Formats: sequence, structure tokens, C-alpha cells
Amino acid sequence: MGKPLWKNRNLGIVGGVLLIALGAGGYAAASSDSLSVKVDFPPRESRFLPLSTGSSLQPASDANGWTVIKRTQRYVLQLNLETGNFAVKDVATGFMWTAFAGASQLSKEKVSGTLRTNLESPFILEYSESSAIQRKIKNAKDSNLNVAFSSTDSGFAVDYMFNDIQIGFRMEVDLTEYGLKVTIPVKSISEKEKFKLISIQSLPFFGAAGSDAEAGYIFVPDGPGGLIRFPQERERVGKGYEQPVYGAELTSGNIPETNIMPVMMPVFGMKQGNHAFIAIIDQGDQTSWIQAATPGLVSEMNSVGAKFVYREEYDRRLSLSGKSMRVFQEKMTAQDRVMEYHLLSGEQANYVGMAQAYRDYMLDTKRITNKLSPAAHVPLDLTLIGGDSDWFNNSGYTPATTFQQARDITDDLKKSGVSAMNVTFEQWQEKGSLSKTKTFSLEPKLGGEADLKAFVDSAHGNGYKVLFKSDVVEASSEFVKHSPKSFGIRSIEGSVFTDDEWFWFTPNVSYNLTKQIVGKLKGFGIDGIQFSNIGQLIFRDYNPKLTYQREDSAYVYQHMLEEVNKELGTSGVSLGNAYTLQSAKHIQNLPNDVNHFYDVGEMVPFAPIVLHGNISYTMGSGNIRNNAQEEFLRAIEYGALPSFTLTAESTRALLETYSWGVYSSRYASWKDQVLEEYRQFEQLASAYDQPIIGHRQTQKGVFETLYGNGLRVTVDYNNLSFRVEKEGGA
Repeated sequence: MGKPLWKNRNLGIVGGVLLIALGAGGYAAASSDSLSVKVDFPPRESRFLPLSTGSSLQPASDANGWTVIKRTQRYVLQLNLETGNFAVKDVATGFMWTAFAGASQLSKEKVSGTLRTNLESPFILEYSESSAIQRKIKNAKDSNLNVAFSSTDSGFAVDYMFNDIQIGFRMEVDLTEYGLKVTIPVKSISEKEKFKLISIQSLPFFGAAGSDAEAGYIFVPDGPGGLIRFPQERERVGKGYEQPVYGAELTSGNIPETNIMPVMMPVFGMKQGNHAFIAIIDQGDQTSWIQAATPGLVSEMNSVGAKFVYREEYDRRLSLSGKSMRVFQEKMTAQDRVMEYHLLSGEQANYVGMAQAYRDYMLDTKRITNKLSPAAHVPLDLTLIGGDSDWFNNSGYTPATTFQQARDITDDLKKSGVSAMNVTFEQWQEKGSLSKTKTFSLEPKLGGEADLKAFVDSAHGNGYKVLFKSDVVEASSEFVKHSPKSFGIRSIEGSVFTDDEWFWFTPNVSYNLTKQIVGKLKGFGIDGIQFSNIGQLIFRDYNPKLTYQREDSAYVYQHMLEEVNKELGTSGVSLGNAYTLQSAKHIQNLPNDVNHFYDVGEMVPFAPIVLHGNISYTMGSGNIRNNAQEEFLRAIEYGALPSFTLTAESTRALLETYSWGVYSSRYASWKDQVLEEYRQFEQLASAYDQPIIGHRQTQKGVFETLYGNGLRVTVDYNNLSFRVEKEGGA
């Protein structure tokens, strides 16, 4: 029996695990068990955007065919009725943001046919015939396309209809205070039975940098943030950047590669000289992909954009023997698609300005609501592993840290000078990872309720917070008493979705499990729950009685966080996908590296800039590092909290359990390192509640981070050191 990869805390992700939809049979009636009942809050309402109303466009054009559609103090929106292309002019600088390749760039292109006309189109549409799996392409230069423009209050709308395949949609373009908003309302999409819409790439070449563009880079949300610089500074790696936002859809079994950190923020951007933009997928992010290409892949330009997926591709089983064929889902995903382009110039035209613009957007739209309070001391993030289920003796449980030992460790750290700490206790349920109920049930080998209460009271007396880690998303069908047929999600074919014996709870079950656990934890004075899964994956559930789209799962997970905050006080997630940021107060394992098999050549603290001062985060445990000094310094540079994952007993206690990914964890062995790192991080205490307002490389291997209160942190990877100083003096 192979160990599930997502259990390995060194990987810390689930997005890269190859999953296969197994199981047979139709839908089994929902259990009468209270866990399977519907949630106790209103369901998510699908309020689709109305189509903008307007009048026909008949304005005067300049000598080059451009018509001014809308003006603000900062920007001018222009449209070319003949070509169908549009542009935004920066009034102050005269810089023109376009969504197409100009004549000079086209003369340098080597591609022909559809690949060439794609460069002049504001969209690329994929479709298929109902009986075929082949993807076919259409764009705005197609001879079978009918186009109708109309003016709107803040811009224009264009209706596209392909006469030959009878697929049509509308694109609405609005000039905003920040730049541009582009909408594809789902109500505008029409299709006939024979031809099916698969995806639309919206503005695939907006802001694309041609061979004559000023030096700059593409920003992609890879890891904490990644840059692809141009002119190209290194040999190209792979086939360009193409990743689904929040990870691939599990229930389609359509996961092409393993061990990939999923995209946690639905953003991308481009910098050219003193101009830049950050694009935000405002609606439809759950079923979107981010794509970036460098010269030589699809054109001679550097480009980045979003692809909106309306139909998933999956393997349809043809027999019980496993024979299958690739098909597209029959029913189209009904989602409005909205993109916001924030245009930046001057000192803001860089990845810091992009991150600040996205942070402002998240705060303005209340998608981040938490605000950290000033702290006299940096809190240590300490995870204590209680133990876990035995790998070779599944009926057993090996303890590694009892409640009494947890009390001894936290008391000792207090006496040793750790003034602030958040303690997360992990694998506390009876049988650990193989818990039979997934509800509140203390493992007897850890001690009883009195021992737990004594530990919590002692921690509170020391000024510490205590959280319990909980996985209410996945379970082993061989051990949990909840039937996968009644409690698990279903694949696109309607069968129970599993990977070996593991299955995933339908979101309403996860919510009801959370409520049950919260009610019990409250009686012990536990301060919150640290969730292990809801911040790093969402999925569909094709159960006909409780159908969930990806956005429905995100909606339920958001309510789980709100419930924990209301009843206990604080909630945390792992990785930190954007849909959790509205209520999550802490993130464990924020990515500290990029995926190295893409063209990403440089890592930057985009996510930390978005989060710092509002949501605290760690970037891996100090005792679980590949490069101890470098990762320690990166946590300092990126404003993370000090973090360790420890046990009272020898790490050997975990080697044959489901917590096998921890290779060195004994507190007695790591105490001195914990205290030393805590002392180092304490120098950043005054910046705990402050935003990051600046970040730059001052010389090779030396990076500087600036906070809102003037604290400046300089990290030197050449001599493995850092210094902290206040602006204007040491």
C-alpha cells in the first residue's frame, strides 16, 4: 500500500497528485446522519450579470481608424471599428496599452494561419463538435464571424457570432478609475447542439511585449510570485507557463503532472520599461487558467493572459475493465467572467506596485477583512504532533507528544524567553489520520480531557494561544465509518470519487463536521482551528442531490472559517488560496519557492506583500528545510513568522505512521535552534502589523524589504546574514 503523496508535509500540496476516479454504482440516498444534512446558511446565489444596454456606435474616427469611446482624467479608451481592436492610452505619458500585435511586430512574426491571426484578435475561442474530442480554434479574424458594436455608459460592448458553428458571446469593455474591466456575461453565450464551447482566452495579447519593447518581465502567481524577464536572459525551459487557478479539477481526473504548487492568487501582470499592469480575475477565477509564453512558443512576443474554461476534459469509462476515451463535459459551466486590469506607471510599475494594487483591491472588495494588531513580540508558530496511526498496524496509534508533554514544552519555552506563541496541536483525534468519525474524539494515549484542559489553561497562563489542527475534507474509506457513497464527492461520471482508499467529503459534510468539532473545542477554551486542506484545494461534486461547483465549495469553506472565528476566535489554513482570505487569520506553509520546470527565472514576495499586516503566515518549519540557512533568510526577507513542527518523543515514533514526512522533530534536539531563531525574528516585531511597501535587489544576492513604519530589513545571501534598521537611523 503506497503512502498518499498529499500526506507528505514536505510537499505540502495536493494539486499535483494524480487522481483516478474509481468506484461504481449510482447515487445512494443521503444518510440520515446529521453530518450529511444541508448547511444551516443560505446557499450561494447564482446572480448572473445582466447584459449592458447601449446604442449603435457611429462616432467619427481619426485618420488611423481610431474612435475615442470614453475618457477619464487618466485614460482614454479607443476602438478601431474596422479591425475590432481597442487600446487604452495613458494621458500623462502617452503610453498605449493594446490587446493586439501591431504592424511592425507582425512583420517580424514567423507563424502563419490561425497562429498569426490570433495575434490580432481580442480573444481565442476553443470549441469541439459534440461527437469529437478534437479542440478547434476560432478568433476575431474568422471569415464566418458576425460582429456588432454598441456603446455603453462606461465603454462599449461587442457581440460575436460565428455563423458556421453557431456559437456566440459578448465582450463588454469598460474604462475604470484604475484602467480597464472586461466582462464576458454568461447570459450572452449561445451555442447549438452540434458544437460546444470549451474555452475563451480573453485578451491573450493584452500588453504583450514585442521584440522592440523596453526591458521588463511577465509576472505569474507561481509560488510566492515569479518573474519571467525579457529580453530573455536564460535558455527557455518547458513549454511556457500554463496553470489552473487553485489547482486542477480533481473530479475530472485531469491532473497532468505531479508535485506542482497550485496557483493561489488569480492574478498576472506585465512590466515594460516604466509601465506595467496587474490583471485580476474578479469573477470566474475558480475555473480559469493563467498562461504565459515567451518568444518562440506561440509567437515572437512575451505574453500573459487568462483562459476561461467552460467545459472540462475527462476520461469517460467505457467498460469495467478500465477502457476509456477522452471527452468534454456535456453541460457548460455557467459563470460570468470578469477581468480587471489595473494600469501602473512610474515608481509603481513593478511587482511591488502590482502586489499593492491587488492588496488594495482585496481590501476594497472586502476579500481580506482581517487586520493584525501591533505586537510587542513576534509570535512563534509551533506545531506539536500528538502522534498518528500506525502504517503497518492500522488499528494502532503511536503517541509522540501527550497533552502533558505539550504542557511541559510550552512551559519550558516560556521560561526560556518565548514571550508570544501560537501552538497548533496535530493528530489529536482517536486513531489520528485513520479517525473513524472525523468528529471530536480524543486519542486516549495522549491523555484525557483533564490533561487537555490543563495544557490549554497553562498555555493561556503563559500568554499563548492553542489551536487544534483538523482535516475535515479527506478520509480513509477503509476505516472511517462514514460511507463514501453517502458522504463523499462524486466524479463527473457520477461514481464515488476515490484515490485508492481515500475519498473527499462533500462540502456540506465538511461544514457539519466543523460545527461539531467547534462545539466541543469551545468547552476546553481552544482558541481556533488550523485547517489542513480547505486553503489548498477546491473541487466539484456531481452528486445529483447536492451538486457543488468549485465556487460552491469555496463558499462553504468560507463559512467554515467564519464559524470558527465566531465561536473560537481564530482560524488558519494551509497554502492560502484567495477564496479563504476573507476570513482566515493565519496561513501555514505559504510557498517559499517557485515551480522550477517553467520559465520562471526569479522569485519575488508578491503574496507576502498582499498579506503582510493583515494575515500572518509561515513559510515552512525550521526543522523541515531543504536548505536551512537560505530558507531561514527567505522567511526573514518575506516577513514570515518563525515556525517549527516538533514532538516530545524521538522522531522515530513517527517513521511508521501516516505522519512519516517529518524527519527530525524531537523538542530536546531542536530547543536551542527554536530559541535562536525566535530571537532573530524578534527584531521584526514592530513590523508585525505593518504592510510591506517596498522590496528590491540592491546587488547580487542582497535584498531589501521596507515596511510601512520605516523598518528596513536587508538580507544578504552571500554571507548568510541580515540586518534590521529604522529609516533615518539604526
